[in-house]
Parts: sequence; structure tokens; C-alpha cells
Amino acid sequence: ADDVCEGTDMEFLNASTGNMGNYTSSWDFGGGNTSMNADPVVSLPVGTHTVTLTITTPSGCESDVTKTVTVKENPAITNIMVESAEMGDGSMNIIATVTPNDVDYIVFWGDGGRAQGSTTTGQITETYSYLTDGKYPVTVRLSRQECIVEGNGVASVLRTGLINLNAGQLKAYPNPSNGKFNLDLSGLNEGPVTITVHAANGQVVNGNTVINGTTAQLDLSTEAAGVYLVTVVTDSGVYNARVTLNK
Repeated sequence: ADDVCEGTDMEFLNASTGNMGNYTSSWDFGGGNTSMNADPVVSLPVGTHTVTLTITTPSGCESDVTKTVTVKENPAITNIMVESAEMGDGSMNIIATVTPNDVDYIVFWGDGGRAQGSTTTGQITETYSYLTDGKYPVTVRLSRQECIVEGNGVASVLRTGLINLNAGQLKAYPNPSNGKFNLDLSGLNEGPVTITVHAANGQVVNGNTVINGTTAQLDLSTEAAGVYLVTVVTDSGVYNARVTLNK
């Protein structure tokens, strides 16, 4: 038995020999679908099909062979919505409705970043932060039983500047820099501070960070030139700044 995905054009090859090739071919794919071509190309509907090839010589002698083909249903994307996460830092949400409920997926964000996972609810939800304004093609790729389909959307990114969810503002200086930045934490409430740096592709960067009072010293000297997103999480909220590394 052969398994193929829905919509696949299948070529059936006639490997019959004998009678010096003097015979006719008759294919029966079931459901009234037939062909007299020697090597027909057909696309069958979803389901299991019994395919029969009958060879007939001019004298009326016949021989036949039967094969089973299963056509698997493709997963489908019924809706894709890409919208701002309304955080002001270029974060975008994607919500995709898919069938059946259980599929594997990869989201390509259009700037090199990606997210992947599995859903059993028929809905994909992911959030991603872009570092640069613009329009990005977003692709959702579904995979189920080796059948793959894709759907597309567009992320229109327009940031409103630095995030300030509660009080204070995160400042980075000098900016641009050749690798070493200072983060002004004076506007943040006291308490535990967590600092994370993301590269343009969304990957976390392990920059060396030292906190000294109301200032954090961030060293990205070993990283490639480009734009990085610095996120500071405190008890009072989440704060972001973009820093540019020049080399």
C-alpha cells in the first residue's frame, strides 16, 4: 500500500511485459474513475482506493494486478490574524485557526526568527518582538502525518518607543556603542532586577551585565554589530530599550 497526501498527482507506471508489447491497458481507480493510458497521472480524493490494471491482448487474453493507495487529508489553515501586541516595542501576536485540532507547526516571522510547537486545540497563538519597523511576511507551516501546508500573513510593525508599563523609563547610553552600554535604572522601583538581551533574530544573547546601584553595565563586545533589545523586569513592571552595537 502507498500513502500520499491530498492533492498529490500520482503517476501509475505500467510494467507489463510479453506479447511483444501488443496489448491495451485499462486502469480502474474506483468510483467510476478509469483511464486507458499506459502510464496515467491522476489525483485521487481522500480515502483508501483499490487500483486495478487490466492488460488485454488482441486475442482477448487478460491479466490484471491490484494495488491499494491511501490518500491522507491535508491539514488546513482556516484563518490567520497577525496583530500588534500593543506593547509599543514591536511585539506582534499571531493567531491561526487550523484543522484538524492536532498538528505540528512552525511560524516564520520574516526576519529570520521562528517559533515551533504542537497544538491539540485547533488554534496556534505565538508572540514575537521585532527590532525594526516595517512589514514582514509571516508564514505558518503545518505538518501532520508527513503532509505539509502553508498559510501566509503580514506583520505591520510600528513601534511607539520605549515601554513604560508602570513608572520610570529605561535609558541606555552611550547609544550607539562599540560594545559597552550603561542602563539607567534610577526610574525603576527597588527590588530584584532581571536583564535579558535579544538579538535581531530573537535569540537570547549572554551579554555580561554588572549592576551597581542604579546603573547596570552591559558588555556586548563579543557580539556582532547590529540592533539588540534589552529587557529589564522588576517588581514594578517590564522595561525595554533598543541599543545599537557598532564595530
